Amino acid sequence: MAEVGSNDEAKKEANSLMEEPDVFDTPKPVRLLNRMIEIGTNKVSAEIVLDFFAGSGTTAHAVMGQCGRRRQSAVHSRSTSRAT
Repeated sequence: MAEVGSNDEAKKEANSLMEEPDVFDTPKPVRLLNRMIEIGTNKVSAEIVLDFFAGSGTTAHAVMGQCGRRRQSAVHSRSTSRAT
């Protein structure tokens, strides 16, 4: 687990980027997303990493921090759905 970070580490990362502390309840560690992207993509081809829950931008942060041909697309919506 230490190789992919912790929730405490992720909170510190997020807090260092935001003007207010604890904006996100459960941010994911950048190292965790880095590892997941390494496992799930091919470094040689121009992979696109999609993040449809891009609240804190951790996935985008991880993709930008990696050398290679990966690109990312992030989508975020504040709207909520209700069961009817």
